[in-house]
Amino acid sequence: MVNEEYLAPGGKEYTLTAGNLAGLNKESNILDIACGKGIASINLVKKFDCQAIAIDIDKDLINEGIELANKENISDKIEFITKDFNKHIFPKKNFDMLIAEGGALSYIGRNSSMKRAHSLLKDNGYIEISDLIKKSKHLSKDIEEVFIDGDFDILTEEEYRDLLTANKFEIIFSSYIAQHHWNAYYENIKQNL
Repeated sequence: MVNEEYLAPGGKEYTLTAGNLAGLNKESNILDIACGKGIASINLVKKFDCQAIAIDIDKDLINEGIELANKENISDKIEFITKDFNKHIFPKKNFDMLIAEGGALSYIGRNSSMKRAHSLLKDNGYIEISDLIKKSKHLSKDIEEVFIDGDFDILTEEEYRDLLTANKFEIIFSSYIAQHHWNAYYENIKQNL
């Protein structure tokens, strides 16, 4: 049921693979940054019986997430927070895994968010990120007009890897998201507009 509600391009399979790599279990705590409806958290809680906090500034999306968690009978395992991730205080070294899907870190401030994310993770914790990257240094003017707005910048894969390393993250797994997932992502956006 909740897979159709995904707002991030990787889909349920991407999220669950990250949970497997992180070794999530019923003792694990996760934080879903800019969670939208919290679908990633819902799927991880259902699969691994872990605890989750899902935070987003959009009250309507958070309310939909609460309804979905209630329908799935897991509302006792997920705390939904309507607030800006950058303005909410979380305990340091509290989470086994952070989720930042659909470009969440880029939209809320990539470098500062990564620094903060690292401080919130337990030693040997994991972060799962899906984000746009560019395959070459230069984008066409049409693409730039769609994606580049103000201070937002899309990095190359090498630049993104350098940013992760500079923020003390070790890359465990990296992949491109299949085109059909991007198609579904944009179809979902179109329907929600």
